[in-house]
Amino acid sequence: MPIDPLIGSGSVRSRREHISTREALRWHDSSFVFETADWRSEETELEWAADYHLFILTNYGSTRVTQVRGAGQLAFEGRDKPGALSFVPAGVDRRCSYKSADLNYSALWLKPDLLKEWYLPLPPDRLTINGHDPVIAAIMVALRDETLSGEIPDLAYVEQAARMMMHRLSHLDRQSRPDAGRLSRRVLSAVDDYIRSHIGRNISLSDLSLVTGIPVDTFARRFKATTGYTPYAWILEMRVRCLTDRLREKDVDLGSLSAELGFSSQSHMTNTFRRMRGITPSRYRRQFLSDS
Repeated sequence: MPIDPLIGSGSVRSRREHISTREALRWHDSSFVFETADWRSEETELEWAADYHLFILTNYGSTRVTQVRGAGQLAFEGRDKPGALSFVPAGVDRRCSYKSADLNYSALWLKPDLLKEWYLPLPPDRLTINGHDPVIAAIMVALRDETLSGEIPDLAYVEQAARMMMHRLSHLDRQSRPDAGRLSRRVLSAVDDYIRSHIGRNISLSDLSLVTGIPVDTFARRFKATTGYTPYAWILEMRVRCLTDRLREKDVDLGSLSAELGFSSQSHMTNTFRRMRGITPSRYRRQFLSDS
């Protein structure tokens, strides 16, 4: 029986392979999927990608040789051992080679949209292969023991376990990376996405800190170093950009735009636009419509 992962697509080539006692459970329309299995193989080559985040824990057993590549780079070369923990981000292509595998593993698959629903920090964007963390490992073992006991954990239990694992993973990732004073494109994109989706609300620095998983003071400093804007100035800039787009629409009601775009009042909207663009919204709209 081939060791095709439960989720995703790719190819698997194996020799003298056997997988047994596979137990897979799904919750919340397969937003969470958990499995435990025994796996033996003389040699396996796997190329795979999935739109889920994936945690894998080696419960016991080992491989003679494991090699894993992600995004064209070597992520790990060595042996799988008991307690080895891996994390594969959603959308990352991985190429794996295993020799003399005889082990038992547990795997937890998570839909990326869950992190947005929970307002959790972004996970690392790189493979973590055969690392070690007693906190995440203990949570995975608890899930394994619950599922194998015949008592299926309820959704609240699984959701809380997954939240704790993602929080812990983001914390470990921040600890492992030096503070270079600049934010990655991935973090900036997450900030922009959050602002756009909450443009009509009062967006605080704490909100953006929570989205990125970076402490408030550190986030504000690194955001200014990266973009040249303070977070508050950037929120205003994005509101003005959205206002500019809306002013180009023929049937738009100027009076409704201030609340829609998060300005405290119409006068605040007018004064901000005039200060940042050198023209009032109504005059900009007239000029645009007359030229188009």
